Amino acid sequence: MERDIVLRLPHFIVAPEIVWTTDLAVIFPCSIAERFNRGHAFRLLALLFDLLAIEVKIHTHVRFSSAAGIQWLRDVLMDMFAAQP
Repeated sequence: MERDIVLRLPHFIVAPEIVWTTDLAVIFPCSIAERFNRGHAFRLLALLFDLLAIEVKIHTHVRFSSAAGIQWLRDVLMDMFAAQP
């Protein structure tokens, strides 16, 4: 199987609109794909091959790390990118 990459995007948020209006497909982690597909506009398929895991890190400045808003955002991101069984 060979991948033909025909488009690279500066940000993933525009990908659903491109997929909706073209015959292109996109590969997203399941958690992100499911969020984009809340209206069931897309067909979600499993990949036929394994992908390498990616590491996501969260960095905060020590001055703001104890702020309630930063703690909330950190918790949301950790839930979003938590390893799925």
